[in-house]
Amino acid sequence: MLKKLFFNWKMNPVSLQETRNLFSQVILAANNQPTVDLVVFPPYVYLSELSQQLQTTRLANLSIGAQDIASQAFGAYTSQISGPMLKDFGCQYVLIGHSETREAYKLSNQQINQKLLQSLESGLIPILCVGHQTDKTITEINYPELAEQVTVALQNLPTEFKTEFYLAYEPVWAIGTGKTATNQIIEEVSQFLKQELAKLSLANQVGILYGGSVDDVSIQELVKLRQVDGFLIGGASLKPEKFNKIIEIVTTQT
Repeated sequence: MLKKLFFNWKMNPVSLQETRNLFSQVILAANNQPTVDLVVFPPYVYLSELSQQLQTTRLANLSIGAQDIASQAFGAYTSQISGPMLKDFGCQYVLIGHSETREAYKLSNQQINQKLLQSLESGLIPILCVGHQTDKTITEINYPELAEQVTVALQNLPTEFKTEFYLAYEPVWAIGTGKTATNQIIEEVSQFLKQELAKLSLANQVGILYGGSVDDVSIQELVKLRQVDGFLIGGASLKPEKFNKIIEIVTTQT
């Protein structure tokens, strides 16, 4: 199975024209490699523009998503963006609990759970991000913390829950540092996450992603992973020469 690639643009680019130009390059890449699924997460202010560009392409393998979602569907919540709003703007996916968002807004696992439930209620496909926060070493893994993030975030799911769903493992020390977890660590954590999902009867339903300094160099080893279904890519997703190389490697070596 070919791996899915999720492009998290974070707070980039800084102008509408740059955004148009960059997304045009993504469209070209998706058109050239129709067997690879690409999802782009731009800043909120560019969702309308990208949605309009996307509608003109009719590409089945390219989608857009949001970088966060409000815990409520509507109301007096200044600065928040709700699931119905995102859906109306053409979003199909949403990132939930990215470590940068967790840290910036001091989000609890219970708040992450509310966001996840809102995404499902709104018909969005969630990418739940988890990663050991308290220890930031390359070799130590805080399994209890990972287990808590997963179990609390996935409580109270709808009884007939059958939507597409992803769990993204992002060790905090690897995000934006140029350091990538070894394949052995990623495989061990992926197996652990699947065991936790099995306890919730979700093991066969949730795809596993890896994120953390995924670029055109690290992908050469990461693509060998067998328990990972795709990658969440940050800085490299802003540079066409890098993401095109990643797409090429994923296409030819999986």
